Amino acid sequence: MKTKTKQIELADQNFIEIQFADIFNIEDIQQLQDLFSDANGVASLITHPDGTPITRPSNFCRLCNDIIRKTEKGLANCYKSDATLGCHNVSGAIIQPCLSGGLWDAGASITVAGRHIANWLIGQVRNSEIDNQRMLSYADEIGANRNDFLEAFNEVPEMSLDRFNKIAKMLFAFANELSEKAYNNLQLKKYISEKKQIQELLIGNEEKYRLLIDLAVDAFFQGDAVGNLIDSNKAASELTGYSKEELLNMNIRDLFSTEINDKKPLRYDLLEKGETICVEREVIRKDGSSVFVEMSSKRMPEGNYQSFFRNINERKRIEDALKESENKYRSLVENSPDAIVIYEKGKVIYANNESLKLIKASCEEELIGKPVIQSVHPDYRPFVIERMKKLENEGIVLPLYEEKFICLDGSEIDVEVKAMSIKLAEKVAVLLTIRDITNRKKSENLLRDKQRQLADIVEFLPDATLGIDKEKRIIIWNKAIVEMTGIQASEMIGKGNYAYTIPFYGEARPQLMDLVFENNTEVISKYPHIKREGDTLTAEFFCNALYSNKGAWIFAKVSPLHDEYGNVVGAIESLRDITLSRQANDLLKESEERFRLSFDNANVGMCLIDIKGRFLKVNQCFCNMFGYSTKKMESMNINDITHSDYHDTSFEYIKRSLDGEIDHAEFEKVYIHKQGNVVLGHVAFSLVRNTNGEPMYFITHVIDITESKRNNDELIKQKYFFEQMFMQSSVSTQILDCEGWCERINSKLSEIFGVEAQNIEGRVYNIFHDEAIKQNGIIPYLEKVFKEGKAVEWEVFFDIGIAADSQNIDVKEKKKVWYSNWAYPIFDKNGKISNVIIQHNNITDRKQAEKSLKENEERFRAVSEYSFSSICIINEAGKIVWANDAMIKMGGYSRKEIYAADSFAVFLTTESKEFVVANFIKFTKGEKYKHHYEFNFIRSDGEIRLCEKYMTHYKDSNGRLNLVISMMDITEHMQIQQALKESEDKYRTMIEYSNDLIWILDNSGNFTFLNEIATKTTGLTLNEWKGKSFIPLILQEDLPMIMDVFQRTINGESCNYELRFKKEDNSIITISVNTSPIYIAEKIQGIVSFGQDITQRKHTEETIKKIGKHYQALIEKAPDGIVLINAEGNFKFASPSAKRMFGYSESEDLTGNPAEHTHPDDLHLVLLDLAKLFEDPSYTPTLQYRFRDKNGNWKWIESTFTNLLADPSVESIVINFRDISERKQDEEALKEKMEDLQRFHNISVGRELKMIELKNEINVLHKQLGIQEKYKIVE
Repeated sequence: MKTKTKQIELADQNFIEIQFADIFNIEDIQQLQDLFSDANGVASLITHPDGTPITRPSNFCRLCNDIIRKTEKGLANCYKSDATLGCHNVSGAIIQPCLSGGLWDAGASITVAGRHIANWLIGQVRNSEIDNQRMLSYADEIGANRNDFLEAFNEVPEMSLDRFNKIAKMLFAFANELSEKAYNNLQLKKYISEKKQIQELLIGNEEKYRLLIDLAVDAFFQGDAVGNLIDSNKAASELTGYSKEELLNMNIRDLFSTEINDKKPLRYDLLEKGETICVEREVIRKDGSSVFVEMSSKRMPEGNYQSFFRNINERKRIEDALKESENKYRSLVENSPDAIVIYEKGKVIYANNESLKLIKASCEEELIGKPVIQSVHPDYRPFVIERMKKLENEGIVLPLYEEKFICLDGSEIDVEVKAMSIKLAEKVAVLLTIRDITNRKKSENLLRDKQRQLADIVEFLPDATLGIDKEKRIIIWNKAIVEMTGIQASEMIGKGNYAYTIPFYGEARPQLMDLVFENNTEVISKYPHIKREGDTLTAEFFCNALYSNKGAWIFAKVSPLHDEYGNVVGAIESLRDITLSRQANDLLKESEERFRLSFDNANVGMCLIDIKGRFLKVNQCFCNMFGYSTKKMESMNINDITHSDYHDTSFEYIKRSLDGEIDHAEFEKVYIHKQGNVVLGHVAFSLVRNTNGEPMYFITHVIDITESKRNNDELIKQKYFFEQMFMQSSVSTQILDCEGWCERINSKLSEIFGVEAQNIEGRVYNIFHDEAIKQNGIIPYLEKVFKEGKAVEWEVFFDIGIAADSQNIDVKEKKKVWYSNWAYPIFDKNGKISNVIIQHNNITDRKQAEKSLKENEERFRAVSEYSFSSICIINEAGKIVWANDAMIKMGGYSRKEIYAADSFAVFLTTESKEFVVANFIKFTKGEKYKHHYEFNFIRSDGEIRLCEKYMTHYKDSNGRLNLVISMMDITEHMQIQQALKESEDKYRTMIEYSNDLIWILDNSGNFTFLNEIATKTTGLTLNEWKGKSFIPLILQEDLPMIMDVFQRTINGESCNYELRFKKEDNSIITISVNTSPIYIAEKIQGIVSFGQDITQRKHTEETIKKIGKHYQALIEKAPDGIVLINAEGNFKFASPSAKRMFGYSESEDLTGNPAEHTHPDDLHLVLLDLAKLFEDPSYTPTLQYRFRDKNGNWKWIESTFTNLLADPSVESIVINFRDISERKQDEEALKEKMEDLQRFHNISVGRELKMIELKNEINVLHKQLGIQEKYKIVE
């Protein structure tokens, strides 16, 4: 008999503590040992590895049993000898004389999984080679009686060494068999234990998760693949009003109205992809009432679906109420014609739409969070800062104040500001009501502001602006042109001789704007692309001298300047640097060329398709794909080459893109080649829009995937086939030779595999030729056994049919079974592998149990893991013993940290801990405890979250109470509610303290709201007028206009108008009104009006008009004349009295300039004073000179000159004059008389009387002239 052994290299730690008695029935082994001993005439014993006995001795001789082993030293030597004989030896049994009595003994080890667990010993025979004298010496050594020892020795059976060796080999074979049986028994025991544990775990998990479902606060539903309900919990019945039996006869769609199912169908397509869907839906209860729920759904591994419904009715009610209230006040604030701003700690936290318009902000971000002081003009900031300090306490109201604001675009506006401090979210904030009074200010200073504005416009035009007068002197050189040329306006204004061209061309020469005065062919030739639109010229040209001679491309626009009579008095030119634009155009052309080349030469089909599906452009690859020419293809649409089954697909994607649902997509579709064959294409398209967001065309890539799709389908089929084939199993034992040929099988293999031994043994079946073995990847395991001599273990789902077919072996049934496999080598005496033994154990039941466990665990894990709630279980000691992923995620702790906590209370704030612990103590005492309350939970990062807790309890299998807690993080919900409340308070405060009168009418014109200032101003109260029509309050003559405004507003139009209102004291007030529709859920639900009491302003305007007419009358009727002349000295204005004085009618104008009408003899004197007047504006000379009237007559006038050129509202020299011609005649007459007096002055006394007479005449003339008499005549 060959010597066989096995080497097992297994690392299962469960084998370390295994004992022989754990594997075998000792009585069965005792019987086997006795039979072996009796049959072979040898003593036998099985011991532990250290030599201590396991079984009772069989056929022990008297020498060993009664003499040697009865002595202390002899027994110790026996144990030592037994341990030595039983040492693990892969080559065969150990044969040697006993270390104690010297008789021949043999031993073989019994191992399991490579671990030595017992020794099987035989022997106590003698042969002729044993020395009797040595035996006696040993008797003396151990202290035995020599005579008894010798007598017992002679009783020992005698056996040849050859026979004893054969028995020892048989022992080795038996020991190996026991080792194999031990291993099999151990594996079987391990399998039975695992199966029992799995069953217990499965039952425990089912009970635990079933309890979690039943105790869950959320309604739980489970449905099959089409939505038929197959499970629900108690909360589901409470939510819907249906019993569980009724629910299990329903489809989940039955819980929703037909309208909801049609509008928002359940997205099973997304669930199939493994997504979790969370939506809000309205559930129809059994009694017809409805309830809003938050619905979370997910597909389970077994193909069913599960959903959790959480009742959110109360939350929806609160949120809707807050939203409605907030929308109402928000609408009032947002539609206010006044700017409303709230700031806190100096920074803006709210601004309505009118504020954004006021400050010229494009979005809230440009204002929110910015210092409020930054919008205040620097001149007003010190005063505003003082006002802000007064508002640091709540309830302070400051009076209206006028100031200036700086808008975001740098412009300034005049505003009227009312400020008051309010309390928002427990903090002091300031509410500003701001009204733009810029127009009012402008109306007060219309002429001055207009002139200033024109100057500013020109100065701050973004385009460089140049102006020249008729003499081609520079009169305009704005800031932008300074930046363009680097030359200041002070260096250019007033210069002529084409000085304005030097910064652009480096030389003085005529340029584009000179064409305003004359058509110069030389100039025209330098601007080849001139365009004319009326009297405006435009052109693009290169200016080589700009930017330090780097040059730049300029776009220029030239227009003439006209005087009030339409005469050309100059030209103005706007210049814009378009260098970057030109470069961008060049880059665009280059980009377009690259696109064209890429499009035309692409190795994939590309096309441009309009929004109606027509081809705009196709490349050659696209044409080749379908067999059409480019010209033909560009006359077709997409459905001309699309399979009829896919016509709707293409236009569905087009529609979705145009509707804004998507802007690009990828999909596969079937095309038809020109020859009729099918082309399968992978399509990728993108919608291209213009700068206004309007759709232009689709750019589409199409790849021909016909061949690759066909190959891919084949690969999928093969993959499915191999996956099924790979799932194989076997149970049994087979012996293979060193080349893998099956030498022998046992009856179990024949039974399980359904194969007769003669059909497989011999060189019929080779494991290396087995396709099932190959396809399942077992060859590497086999190579490890056959080549490296190591034991291996694997599990496999074995297909007997494939194995049989691969080597033409007949089997009774071609089936598939799960097996665990153990393979280990058998070595010959030379240490070479002679055979390999493969053992199989059927583990199908275990695998099914594992699958069932996994499915159930997955199902119940999903129940908790995909729940809205954070769920945990707390034992009687207050420790968390289980928590779902939602709780781990909510808290940010690891499971290890949560389970290691001494108590659930460590995760609570101090405020919450006291109540929660007291409530838990009630639970442990069996007292009534609170099941639902709110508490503060501390996350791992220190953040405190407000949670809503639901509690219940159950008893586990050991009768211990456990507390099940379901928690929901409601921090965001509470924050939303708080934010809505604060927002409502904020808008309510704005309305109540607004400067405007605010009232709201419903769609029938009845009052629904009046604010406080409206009540104060009109005397109307909301209690009196709520629900009543506004019509009785309107003056009869204004009613048609007001009714028209009301109807237009109800139709969606915003209106501005003035309203007269008669108060109870019969006084009339005038209100400026801005009316807008109120939209709720996209429908007009009334109108809101904002009014300003402008009664005083209207009165002021009327007064100003009267005063204006008074001054106009004074000027028109005044005897003195008034004329205005401009800086060039020409007439701008002449009063009616001035025209009458010089013989002109009121419809005629004075033309030219005063110098043309001044007498040549007086002109020099007038010009000298005018020159001094220009140099010193404070100089106001009064001159007398002659002025020619319309008929050519000279009149003496006395004029006073005032320089108001610097006054933006006048910008003129003002001349006030009167006609002094008669006075001048009287003065001439007086002068002649004085000359006469002088001539007669020295005449004799005889002429004294004549002298007196002359003096009298002079006195008379003086009197007539209104001056004092010169001579005193003594009678």
